[in-house]
Amino acid sequence: MAARLAELATAAPPRLAEMTDRELTLLGATAPVWDELWETHYMSHRPFLVDSSRIEAVFGMQATPLDEVLTATLNDTGTETRALTAA
Repeated sequence: MAARLAELATAAPPRLAEMTDRELTLLGATAPVWDELWETHYMSHRPFLVDSSRIEAVFGMQATPLDEVLTATLNDTGTETRALTAA
């Protein structure tokens, strides 16, 4: 998602790296907010799928396409975006 956001913003691709458990533990000792990341640890250490099918079935709502959300986010920050294309 970070790569797609950068692409829509015509920015350089992000350089992402995973923090090790040791790094996260050391950061947690310096500030409580870092220690809270353990609660979402599972989201970055195994495949994470966002599925809107139950919401769609129960409430008849549809998820907003990712490019539309990212473009709206960039527009809200005043960042110019390139034209939407299929990802």
